[in-house]
Amino acid sequence: MDRKISDAAFGDSTYALAFETSSAQGCVALGCGPKVLEAARFTKARAHAAEFLPTIDALCRAHDAEPQRIEWVFVSAGPGSFTGLRIGITAARMIALAVGARVVAIPTLEVIAQNALDSPTPPDQVAVILDAKRRRVYSATFARRPPPPEKRGGGGGSLCRHRRSARG
Repeated sequence: MDRKISDAAFGDSTYALAFETSSAQGCVALGCGPKVLEAARFTKARAHAAEFLPTIDALCRAHDAEPQRIEWVFVSAGPGSFTGLRIGITAARMIALAVGARVVAIPTLEVIAQNALDSPTPPDQVAVILDAKRRRVYSATFARRPPPPEKRGGGGGSLCRHRRSARG
């Protein structure tokens, strides 16, 4: 799975699918170029097996995104629900094999932490803690890196991870 993507990789007609299956409430999104066309949450918790593929199909049909036009598949890589992650990653791989799309694994804890950068005054450090069930947690701490000099004034920089673990 790809780790880094350049901004130039997305043309205005490049379709991408994104899956979030690490939590009880799954979601699928379809994008074209830099825009998110539509995102759809599953109608109930833990409905990944029943709703996942029909949701992808409905989004693609609604936006005339033929399978061979999908060039990227972004998939949550956890931590999270083992079954949900298996479903999402397996589907991403199947789509990649069928249409030649590139698969990008997205770390769940990093995505949650990145939301802090949208704050009017982004924090210097962020901690993310998720319930791993059975008296355990998934956790990670992140430190904010300021943006490079040429991009200052336009955003909150980026985050780098300190560590992640599952603890009791």
